[in-house]
Amino acid sequence: MEILAYAPEPCPCRRPVTGRKLLACVRSSKALNRDRKATRDVAQVQRDMVRMRRLLMVEGMRTMMVMMRAHLEGTMAAFVERVLSRMNQQSAETPGRKAEPDPTSVEFVFNVGGANEAIWANALNEILGEAANVRLVLEYQPVAQSIAARAYERTSIIIGEELAPDANISILRRAQTLAREVTQINDTTRKVLAERLARGVEEGSTPREIAKAIEAEIPEIAAKRLPTIVRTEVGRALDEGTKQAMLESSVITHVSVIGCKAREANSPQYNGQSTCNIADVPVYDVDKLRWHPNHTGALVPSRFVGER
Repeated sequence: MEILAYAPEPCPCRRPVTGRKLLACVRSSKALNRDRKATRDVAQVQRDMVRMRRLLMVEGMRTMMVMMRAHLEGTMAAFVERVLSRMNQQSAETPGRKAEPDPTSVEFVFNVGGANEAIWANALNEILGEAANVRLVLEYQPVAQSIAARAYERTSIIIGEELAPDANISILRRAQTLAREVTQINDTTRKVLAERLARGVEEGSTPREIAKAIEAEIPEIAAKRLPTIVRTEVGRALDEGTKQAMLESSVITHVSVIGCKAREANSPQYNGQSTCNIADVPVYDVDKLRWHPNHTGALVPSRFVGER
């Protein structure tokens, strides 16, 4: 009843003011702008959005960490196992015979040098080739979809919107887009392994010594990469769910990013500006906003229908 006391005029968005929509309509009403309460309400919405993102980051990172750790460590372990298996097979068949590249494998672009180069190359292509990309997509998509769905639902509640009937389809499509891009993780893993191989050859280690050294270093390699990967991927999923909710809103007109440590010059751009801490982007352009890895800012509504 207290909220109704601040809404003597019809809501500017001209939609039925019922249920959750009441709060969003009241926050954007001209009546509230007269006594500056709307400004305080927008600030509260933004604080709620920042708090929500922090909580969902913690929740999402738990699930994403388990999945990503299993994938990274599993693929590297499978690579070492394949290399050692091929070396044993080659020694048993024809001692001293040099392996030939597998013409059916995807192109191998890293020059690791040294003896048994074809074994290394073929193992990388077999374990971290197209099949690994497909596996990663299948593992990643449901995790990203769940995280994005939670962000969508929480954002909708905060801005006072009902969930769209086709929300599940919209979130699924966004998760599929994220999943297509996540295969870059396998590209980086190939580079990391190739660099480690090249270093081993330069140091004069035997192929088996290199393989065993990589096997021992798998937990360390994964530990160095996982924090950045997980924070980035959970943040991307949260942002996708938040974007969808804001695009569906009938009261949000502009969005901003708050909470970045600085406006990094090398971050993705929107109209020539860094997307870190960018202010008042029209909501219809929200899908044009992308951020650098480890992005910490929160996407929040900054202007509503009816504001002067």
